[in-house]
Amino acid sequence: MVSSEENSELPLDSCVKGIVYSAYDKRGPQPLYTYPKIIPYGFYEDNDDEKDEQFFKYNLRNFVQISIKSLSLLIGEQIFSVDENTANLNYFGILPYPDFNVTSLVYFHFIRTNFSEKPIASTFSILVDENRRSYLYNNIERLKAFILNTVRVIDKKIENGFIEYEEVEPIFIGLNENLMELEKNPIAPITSSRKLKIIFAGLDNSGKTSFLLTIDRRYSKLMGLKPTIGVDIKHLETLGASVFTWDLGGQQSSRDKYVNKADIYLYDADLLYYFVDVRDINRLSESMMYFRNVLENIKIYEQKTPVVIIISKVDMDIRENEEIQESIKNIIEEIEKLSEEKQLNVKYFLTSIFSVFSVLRAFSFGLSQMSPNRELINSNLSTFSKTAGVNIALLMNSQGLVLADYYDEKVLREIHYSISSPIIEETSIKSVFEIVAPQLANLFKIFEKFKEVDMSEATYKIGPSDLIVIKKIMVYNNPMFLLLLLDDVEKNELVEKILPVLLKSSKDLIMRYIS
Repeated sequence: MVSSEENSELPLDSCVKGIVYSAYDKRGPQPLYTYPKIIPYGFYEDNDDEKDEQFFKYNLRNFVQISIKSLSLLIGEQIFSVDENTANLNYFGILPYPDFNVTSLVYFHFIRTNFSEKPIASTFSILVDENRRSYLYNNIERLKAFILNTVRVIDKKIENGFIEYEEVEPIFIGLNENLMELEKNPIAPITSSRKLKIIFAGLDNSGKTSFLLTIDRRYSKLMGLKPTIGVDIKHLETLGASVFTWDLGGQQSSRDKYVNKADIYLYDADLLYYFVDVRDINRLSESMMYFRNVLENIKIYEQKTPVVIIISKVDMDIRENEEIQESIKNIIEEIEKLSEEKQLNVKYFLTSIFSVFSVLRAFSFGLSQMSPNRELINSNLSTFSKTAGVNIALLMNSQGLVLADYYDEKVLREIHYSISSPIIEETSIKSVFEIVAPQLANLFKIFEKFKEVDMSEATYKIGPSDLIVIKKIMVYNNPMFLLLLLDDVEKNELVEKILPVLLKSSKDLIMRYIS
């Protein structure tokens, strides 16, 4: 057995446990190149009597298992039908290997070579100690850049055929030096739990605190709510991560403090929700000036903080009002100007505290922007849905947060959204499904508790052939819900048949959604 302490390339106390470049060649999934280098067969016979759980074992068998698991997520069951669209896929994801006590940041992509007719499925993995996996999350943007640079160089070198390890080793050594330097100077302490900082900003009375109370279902606190003075920092656990919400009071004196002391209030923000009150359009220019200041200070720290715009207080009884429609249009136009200037890609949500699900939709989307696994889970859900002929699919946790979604193209064509008409059509099946789905899941839980049985499925007919199916699924003892819109009851049989494939390919990704 070889462990970290016997590899001079990786210090004993380093959280980095190895690097693996894998490919699906003629022999199947293979670890083509690893760091540290694997010594040939015969040097890695494990001692069954030795139970060393502390160190990752650097044997070929373990690296093959890592290659198989990572490549199976990229190619699924489609290895012999890779087409041009598939070959253009590339994703990052964070994948756990509990048997080896490591977690990896993986880059999934296809290699185009001169010696293979088909693109070759490939993954590049940086393995770290499971108990210090926050190293990956806290440094993910820099690590992605390291990986992309490394992969480009290696892919270029193997265009005409796989090369000897000695030609690749200097590239790995250079990458390892960067990883060690990043570990010595971390952005945040390397711990076992990811700690997220979410900023809620906007003018006073723009709905920030009400939004947070609605997420927490603390409706009684909404009565007689007073403006937040200073900063209200709260902690919550969601999706396996520690989330700290910073509710920044919106009075002028407080706003000046946040900007002047951005190193305290805005630094290291993982996500920014910016609130604009749809009923306070007279202060729009003031709000945009504050928004600009916040963005400029975030940019100073070279943070790629996702931004979600919350247009608040759009209650159902007034949202069709001509004056409210005009306010929404003006808000979006002003933010679009600023977004273009600052090169932002923002998402808008119209929310009301009287519609908890409008708040959950906005909160879900924001959390998804912090997930390195979102695209992979969405890809798996898309493949599953297309195979089963599903029109709409939503994967939700038990709190109603949407982790992934899929919409058939014919459904998307029904949606009309533009600056001139900023509200999604009420008749849009997408909008209706997103609002109704969490309510149906909640009803499912109520009836399950009332009946005192462990229900696994509920079906709601909404037309002669259309139906909504809610399936309760378990992901490592965590109950979740899969909500499907089908246009044929018989499709549910196919759904049930291939659902285990979806769960198998996605369960580890779900458990590392943001944590």
